[in-house]
Amino acid sequence: RTIQALRTATVKFDYDASDHHELSVLAKETVNIILDDNEKHSHDSDWITVERPQTKERGRV
Repeated sequence: RTIQALRTATVKFDYDASDHHELSVLAKETVNIILDDNEKHSHDSDWITVERPQTKERGRV
């Protein structure tokens, strides 16, 4: 298993988003992107898992 370089992204989170898949508009912050094995082999490349100090969430960018 290869170790991949840590990737980061600036993501906007909205905890009141009507679509629970949306991570948008309230707080804008830079987060680590975690790609698990399922996501690496997925063509759904706009899905990411973001890791923050207290939480880990999966959503669309």
